[in-house]
Amino acid sequence: MGLVTSIGSKIINYGAKAINYGTRAVKVAPEVIFGKGADVFVSNAGKIARQAVKSDKSWVKSVIEGIKGGGKALEGSVAANAIAKGSLFQRAIGSLKSLPSTIATTTKAGVRAAQIKGTSSILGGVKGFFKGVGKKMPLLGNLMLIAFELPNVFKATKEEGIGQGAAEVVKAGGRLAGGALGSAVGSAICPGIGSLVGWVAGEWLASKVVGKSYTEQQEELAQKQQEALETLQTMGIDPSQLGGQPIQNPNQVAVNPQMNDPFVINPFIPYHNPYDMMNGNYYNSNMSNPYANDIMMQGLKFNTLG
Repeated sequence: MGLVTSIGSKIINYGAKAINYGTRAVKVAPEVIFGKGADVFVSNAGKIARQAVKSDKSWVKSVIEGIKGGGKALEGSVAANAIAKGSLFQRAIGSLKSLPSTIATTTKAGVRAAQIKGTSSILGGVKGFFKGVGKKMPLLGNLMLIAFELPNVFKATKEEGIGQGAAEVVKAGGRLAGGALGSAVGSAICPGIGSLVGWVAGEWLASKVVGKSYTEQQEELAQKQQEALETLQTMGIDPSQLGGQPIQNPNQVAVNPQMNDPFVINPFIPYHNPYDMMNGNYYNSNMSNPYANDIMMQGLKFNTLG
């Protein structure tokens, strides 16, 4: 009884911790997705992890401490920004408004730096352009992803209900967070282009974790059904007949193998005696059937011979 109680207590504790971490993650998620929360998390987590490694702690413990420290720093940043800089929505709008000027400034700076070094001004301008874009990541990339994901969420909700729609929102949120964290890591490694590459890599990895969207699943299912349909048609099978009866080639004449009868007969139904008026065969007529009045011939079962 004591063992059961101990196990139950541990399960409850783990569940409570999971709920606690989940709630805290949801609170800071908007800052990670649309703000600079990912940068705060990654920079602090990396710094704390490196310090832990230098103090001879294992890599596993160092990473865990880094994640915890980065999370606490992120929560502090969210609270401070809410007080000093206003709501996240206001900051996101301001960041978008400054996007053209930021990119123009970094592009010009890249050109000037290239001219001073004597290198290609075009390559310098391209480098400066991506540096400006990187400064606005992950906000820019995530807004584009949201624009692509909204139709998927609406479609899932319309066709499958609110539950499926909510599931698609969670999937999209995971991909957004993955892109944001990837952007932060890429920026730390290589400012500018690293932010863009990191966002793409992070979003891709997150999509593998959360799985395919509802729209992607439906398209994949439709593709498989189309391939199956084409396979059936190639094999000469009528897809509309779920029982699987082959389509008859009009150029081929099927005959009764026992009687070698010249009439075209469906091989998938029992053979009918064309001279049997009692069974209502459509070949039975006084003009076309020379044995129409022959009682013995009408009673003879041709398909039982041989």
